[in-house]
Amino acid sequence: MSFEQIEKTLLQLPREERSRFADSFYQHENEILDPQDEDDIPSSVKPEVLRHHDQALASLELKES
Repeated sequence: MSFEQIEKTLLQLPREERSRFADSFYQHENEILDPQDEDDIPSSVKPEVLRHHDQALASLELKES
């Protein structure tokens, strides 16, 4: 299956199913992507990026409750 086919199929899913897919993708991101891809972020900046990421997720969780 091509990327375009996957993308088209995902975009046709109901919002809740797309959300479940996104959650699953990020839970398995390290299995899907090459771990070396993460090296694009310099180690000096990575902790700050991860902190902002965690804050954004926490904020989204609060909005959904």
